[in-house]
Amino acid sequence: MTVKLQKRLINVAEYHLMAKVGILEEKGLELIEGEIIKKHRTSSRHAGCNTYLNHILNDSRLQQQLQEEVILSIKNPVILDEFSELEPDVALLKYRSDYYGKAHPTPQDVLLVIEVADSTLDIDRKIKAPLYAKAGIPEYWIVNIEAQQIEVYDAPQSGSYQQKNVFGINDEVKAQFNVQIGLKVKEVFG
Repeated sequence: MTVKLQKRLINVAEYHLMAKVGILEEKGLELIEGEIIKKHRTSSRHAGCNTYLNHILNDSRLQQQLQEEVILSIKNPVILDEFSELEPDVALLKYRSDYYGKAHPTPQDVLLVIEVADSTLDIDRKIKAPLYAKAGIPEYWIVNIEAQQIEVYDAPQSGSYQQKNVFGINDEVKAQFNVQIGLKVKEVFG
């Protein structure tokens, strides 16, 4: 006979309240399907890729072209549903004049999510990809440090992405919502 315990899941509002009253003082937490999950430690390679992505996406020429179209969000919360709030490495959001200062972005606000993966590759593929797809995030990239590739997932439907393309070291990846945003894979990995 199998015994199954019933979990008491935490919703996003409770998660925010716990942080506000000081119960969640620790940094590096995410709410995934009602459970508080400790994020993996960020390696030097992971941090370097994040810094590069931030630099290239903050390029003044690109920002000028995208002015009042896209907001670059680095390691900030995105509320996916009632029980999940993730902090992607990079999110490109629809422009909003308050820069999401009044409320965290939700799936309708997100154009692209990028996760940098070294020790987190399985989590980014097997846990986060289905969550982003279920929420309807139109495009999801995984920067696979070990393979030196960028995996591009799109066409979310019924909780999974219908298309996956892998771009190698000599390729250039362009965001589907705006072809002005392109990354040379080689440069991402230095």
